[in-house]
Amino acid sequence: MQAWHALVGDGATGILWWQMSLRAVIVLVYGLAAIRLLGRRAFGRQSPLDIVIAIVIGSSLSRTLTGNAKLIDTLVATTVFLLLYWVLDHLAARCRGLGWVVKGRPIPLIEN
Repeated sequence: MQAWHALVGDGATGILWWQMSLRAVIVLVYGLAAIRLLGRRAFGRQSPLDIVIAIVIGSSLSRTLTGNAKLIDTLVATTVFLLLYWVLDHLAARCRGLGWVVKGRPIPLIEN
């Protein structure tokens, strides 16, 4: 465990430039994996749930990148958050009421 902290920093003290650079690589790989697993639509549809997801994930990953939060703890919490998103998204597709709360309702821009 000490070797891991020496490599990426512990988040409690300041981190060095190369530790932040290594964290950047880890966060980038994690972010790309999350997008690939959840699909591009999770970050591009812009329903209310998607907007919250983008803000929270961006905020939490930026904190771990700069050393203001522990790397592994934040990645685990973000993974739980993404799993909750996935469950909510699937439930919203099957339950009309939940779908309205989570996704909103479409507003037609042009008719006929």
